[in-house]
Amino acid sequence: MPLGGQDGPSESPPTAVAPRLGRCARLCRGLLRLYFLRVCGARLVGLREPPRAFIISMNHRSALDMFLYVAIFERPIRFLAKAELFRVPLLGWLLRRWAIPVERGTPDRSALAEAEAMLGRGFAVSVFPQGHRSRVLGPGHGGAVYLAARTGAPVLPGAITGRYRPVGHLAVRGAQLLWVAPSADRQARREASVELMARIRAMAAADRRGAAS
Repeated sequence: MPLGGQDGPSESPPTAVAPRLGRCARLCRGLLRLYFLRVCGARLVGLREPPRAFIISMNHRSALDMFLYVAIFERPIRFLAKAELFRVPLLGWLLRRWAIPVERGTPDRSALAEAEAMLGRGFAVSVFPQGHRSRVLGPGHGGAVYLAARTGAPVLPGAITGRYRPVGHLAVRGAQLLWVAPSADRQARREASVELMARIRAMAAADRRGAAS
């Protein structure tokens, strides 16, 4: 499959300069870090954040996943989230600060265009590969790979393992970055999506191996 080199594609790379957070966003992130890192004992395992805009693609088991990302990643982040969530009181207010609404059931080109623009501005963008919460990792959609080919941004595969509760052995595991060349055709992007899901499954399996040991 057409993948980028060790340092990724050179065409129109996303900016390495991260945008500054506003006062409210900094306060929210501080509170989230206090909860996830101190109360839940969240830790990073093999996860290295790229020094440039990137795409996060991991398993999605809980509505808390997106807020965990806000807590652990240094780079400001935007999520692709289903549009229905924006109509929920309080949750919708929070999401408008961190998320891009996606209309499900049809390819939402406007949401992908906004995600592409966010990457160009220096944000990280989170794309849940299955598009919904599930403890079973089935086939993934191609949104993350599509954005990677369009922008030259790397995809960071990984998995959230453990439980969301005090001292729940919560971990965020990262795999090697996946680069997709801008020249990748539909077949190459499909193969890259299969490879992406394989890396996510490998990280998620670490939770089961730990439980069995």
